[in-house]
Amino acid sequence: MTDRPCLSVLEVQGLQDQGLDDSQTKHLEDCPRCRGLVHSLAPAPPYEAADRSECLSVSPRESGAIPAQLRTGDLVRAVLDQDSAVVVIVIGSRSEAPDTYLVAPVSGDVVNAAEGDVLLDQESLGYSAVASVWNCGDVEAGQLQTHVGRVGRGERQKLLAAFQSLTSDQPFLEEMIAPILSRTDPRAQWRDDQNLRLRPLFQLVRQQLDEPSTPPLTAGTVLTGLFEAEWDRNEVLEQTQVEADRLQAFLEDKLDLRGRSDVVDLAQILGTMEQTYEDFADPIRASLSLVPLSALSDPHEQQRLAASSFADDLTPAERTKALMQGRQPRQATARDRARAIDAYLVDVRNALDEL
Repeated sequence: MTDRPCLSVLEVQGLQDQGLDDSQTKHLEDCPRCRGLVHSLAPAPPYEAADRSECLSVSPRESGAIPAQLRTGDLVRAVLDQDSAVVVIVIGSRSEAPDTYLVAPVSGDVVNAAEGDVLLDQESLGYSAVASVWNCGDVEAGQLQTHVGRVGRGERQKLLAAFQSLTSDQPFLEEMIAPILSRTDPRAQWRDDQNLRLRPLFQLVRQQLDEPSTPPLTAGTVLTGLFEAEWDRNEVLEQTQVEADRLQAFLEDKLDLRGRSDVVDLAQILGTMEQTYEDFADPIRASLSLVPLSALSDPHEQQRLAASSFADDLTPAERTKALMQGRQPRQATARDRARAIDAYLVDVRNALDEL
């Protein structure tokens, strides 16, 4: 390793016009971090998907029946649709959903590997492959056709580490693989294509887990029923001085879970219509549960994190971490949404008490 400090993003971008001096050339030869940064910021080559047959090929060894209980690292062929299948790797199983497995799709497109991917040894499948842990999901045992094999202990450990990193601030990144720092990176387009193509694989279990047989009544549904039964909309708007657009948002279950800017207006409407907190707590919770996790993310967080990568006093390791954080701010989780819902309901109760 050379004594020269690591290159900043601005320096790497300038290399495309100015070229490398001797010290920079030597540093790039010895520094995987800077080589990866140069690669990720280079002009994107034309996107070309790998041959589909390669992505779906199986081990040259004879495929076998699915074991009674699959384990972490098992490779199996899963039904994608009526005409095709895909190799997946088992991450684990769900105790609350018998015969359901958490899996990640496996592809031969190793050139598109980035953060959240685990490289698989060629001996596992008979060809170089990558497990897309970032695109994992649940499948039923009935969707699995044949057992292909099982990866080694080291790959199983990396598989679990990559999955655990999905809820952390630091994405899993294989050594010598550059992160995706821009949407112009062809690997970003490849990920979009893979996500769309493999959506049917996880659709069955997703519907069973997320869609109850009897949908709960939402605030919008209950309000609509009250207006149809006994209340005049214009009269309520006149008494509360709430904007018509805001009321329409309530009827469509579009509540401001992140900012809670609509709580007072909602309380005004409920109070005017002689509704109590106990009447509407569950419907409001049902409406807020419809808010996507992406709506809880801070839109300015990415700019702040990205700007931190230009600080002069950062070490190379700190600058690399700042770059990756700037590219991918922490995503909101289901626990974040549950806490936000509780806070929203507390504000509604307080606003009703103050009427």
